[in-house]
Amino acid sequence: GKVPHNWQLDIVEALLLGLNCELIAGTGYGKSLAFILPSFVNTKKMVVILYPLNMLELDQARRFHDMGLPTVVVNGETWTSELGKEIKNRKYQVILTSPEMCLQYDEFKKILTKPSFSKDISSFVVDEAHCISQWGGDFRKEYGHIGELRAFVPRKIPFIVDSATLPPAVLDEIREKLFIDPKDVFHVNLGNDRPNIYQEVRIMSKPGDTRELDFLIQNARSAEDLPRTVVFVNSVVQCQEVWRELRKQLPDHLKDKVAFLHAQRHPTAKEDVFEAFRDKNIRILVATDAAGMGMDIPDIILVVQFGIPATLSIWFQRLGHAGRDLTLRARTILLVEPSVLKKVNNRKDNEDSSSDEDSDEEEIDQYYQHIEQGLREWIETEDCRRIVADVYFHNPPRTPTRPKFCCDNCARKVLPTSTAEAPILDTEINCPTTPISTPSSTTPSSPSSTPDRNGKRPMHTPRHTEAQRRRGQHLKEVRAALLQWRKTKFMDKYSSSPFTAQAILPNAVLTTVALNRRVNNIEELRVV
Repeated sequence: GKVPHNWQLDIVEALLLGLNCELIAGTGYGKSLAFILPSFVNTKKMVVILYPLNMLELDQARRFHDMGLPTVVVNGETWTSELGKEIKNRKYQVILTSPEMCLQYDEFKKILTKPSFSKDISSFVVDEAHCISQWGGDFRKEYGHIGELRAFVPRKIPFIVDSATLPPAVLDEIREKLFIDPKDVFHVNLGNDRPNIYQEVRIMSKPGDTRELDFLIQNARSAEDLPRTVVFVNSVVQCQEVWRELRKQLPDHLKDKVAFLHAQRHPTAKEDVFEAFRDKNIRILVATDAAGMGMDIPDIILVVQFGIPATLSIWFQRLGHAGRDLTLRARTILLVEPSVLKKVNNRKDNEDSSSDEDSDEEEIDQYYQHIEQGLREWIETEDCRRIVADVYFHNPPRTPTRPKFCCDNCARKVLPTSTAEAPILDTEINCPTTPISTPSSTTPSSPSSTPDRNGKRPMHTPRHTEAQRRRGQHLKEVRAALLQWRKTKFMDKYSSSPFTAQAILPNAVLTTVALNRRVNNIEELRVV
């Protein structure tokens, strides 16, 4: 069997003490094990886990069944009055469901909220918790009302939220909706950096040109010539277009090695495609976000995003499907439309204008295509892409990745040829001589070993970077001040120069300084 990490045991202890928990960790780190372990400690208690997709519920149910835990999937397709009776009679220890089932299905809701039943619930788990922010609008309204569960179940039942992508603004929104007090929560941030994933950006020759994906199938003569790949797209229509074009380019005996998966496919068809991809009968899968989220396949070595997603968080959710087996090296490629980098007008004209808008808005307005600022910084940086992501996600310190295995920018500095001219995945990247260990550089807060006078074990939270970061309105004010300083300095001394204001203070550095509570003036900045 597997030996749990210390942080997993800390989560178990915190849950048993009744503490709300937040867990930020990359895919493949073992988040599921952390919240399911208490079920082995107290077999009389039940855990309710909320998932965003039926497919994910079914996949996790198989895993928990294999662990020997009585598990049931509760959704619109499985619900019957007989199933309700089985749940009431405590037949199942692990209940996998969704926010909609908990809040909209009255029969199931009555079972969960009945005091005689809820007293035996050990915890509620919100898996893929970023969906609370990402889907909580018109798309999945119940995600926006998930906090109502708090009113229906005893306050002593802890909630645990987990995700690989919870940047500060998203985490604050989740805390607000679930009524989680940051002072009383057990917070574990392992970061989402995946050292076995190489990150790359390529600019398309023109938007929507599926020929940009030809490198996936060039010279393919057998199924083994096709890398285990997921191509993510942003719409159902695009999903089928890309699938058709890839099939068209392949010889007849390989056409069935490419398939597509999106939310509108029939559940049976989705499951068949998913199983065929898992069993390697399908080599390239074209998928939308809603379909791809449920995949937990360890040996995907290439993830391609065809066209930019809405946010950097969404891109990192998608690229996280690559290399879930941490002993493999994988590659991820973001194919960017040229309009993303095309400017509307000259930067100098904007700098000379008398607009009172902050410089960030002016910079965004220069481009034909508006995208999230964090995603733009990650795409446009000429330095290490991981550094930009670390700032965006508040990742903890980590061991640097070797340049040629890190990202295209780092690789260009050490390799004689550009990564765009290199093979998709060479054998050196695919077959590392030693396994890649899971990062564990942060020390999470943990329950104290010494009980207080009331017999409780208070939380002990070591000093770490999170406590030294600005948040909320304070962060906005400091960042606005730095933006104004940058603009003023540029206008005073460099307005006739060919470079932009970002040359004085790049956005990534500006954000890092704004976050750091220790920096209050220039002298303190010099010390840091």
